[in-house]
Amino acid sequence: MWKCVLICISAASSVFFACSNIGSPAESEGKDKTLMSLMAERRIDWENELEPIALKRNIEKLDGVESGVDITPQTYALSALKRGSTVYPFIEGFGSLDTSSLTKEAKAVLDGFCNAFLDGSGEESYIDAEKKYALVFFLSDIKLFFKTEKNIFDGRTYGTPFIKDETFGVPVRFTGKDVLLDVFIYLNRNSDWKINQIQIKNIRTAENAE
Repeated sequence: MWKCVLICISAASSVFFACSNIGSPAESEGKDKTLMSLMAERRIDWENELEPIALKRNIEKLDGVESGVDITPQTYALSALKRGSTVYPFIEGFGSLDTSSLTKEAKAVLDGFCNAFLDGSGEESYIDAEKKYALVFFLSDIKLFFKTEKNIFDGRTYGTPFIKDETFGVPVRFTGKDVLLDVFIYLNRNSDWKINQIQIKNIRTAENAE
């Protein structure tokens, strides 16, 4: 009889321990995911925070933004742009359009000459008295390429000046219908910003346009 009791107890113990090792499907799946996550962490090279200080900083109020304005990512980006340096347009083959270094006096002479050139008369009043031949050569070259020297262009664009001592070399692009002219116009401070040289850099006519 004791032998039979021992056999029953042994069988019951085996069933108990076998059942205790079988978890629910959800628990099993959770453990598998946990193990997979741990294994994945070992394979990932975690990146450092790009701006840990900025991420912790309170940005409820920004310089240049009124306190009543809700701070959104767009607002923050615009505020950053406002605080940054000015970005100027750039024309391929011509250069930057930053003319901030051009003095008011030099720009006034440049505007006057360019307007006169577009109108087809009065350019000589903006030329240094000792350099009148520079205008004669320039207009002669223009007539050679365009068969005329008047009413060719209807617009102009200034580029970033090249400054050396008292001389400003300003890139100017004249444009019209199917025509383009790039020149350097040189002005000198010592001659009240009168123009002393005009250098043709690039010409495109209707005939040679690609």
